[in-house]
Amino acid sequence: SQFWYPYVKKELEKLGIEVITKNMPDPDLARKEFWLPFIEEQTHGDEQTILIGHSSGAVAILRYLETHKIEGAVILGVCYTNLGDGKEKVSGYYDEPWQWEKIKQNS
Repeated sequence: SQFWYPYVKKELEKLGIEVITKNMPDPDLARKEFWLPFIEEQTHGDEQTILIGHSSGAVAILRYLETHKIEGAVILGVCYTNLGDGKEKVSGYYDEPWQWEKIKQNS
């Protein structure tokens, strides 16, 4: 799944788009308490940001969009429940109801 990241980065940079790729903190549990502040720190709240995420990264983007306006998002392999998986449950992304209208307005 991670093998497509370098390709996307290269192709976006060919178009003159600045691309930031960094390892996420807390990669095993992907907890919201670490990932959402990290995304905010990396984007500096810039509304011209386009976020791309897969799996837990895509879920984090959806939660980020509840409180931030950005240019757009590309999300792959995303779910809106913890699917009964204990590891997903501890991530914290599924503790609160989704704010779909806020996500729609902010992307």
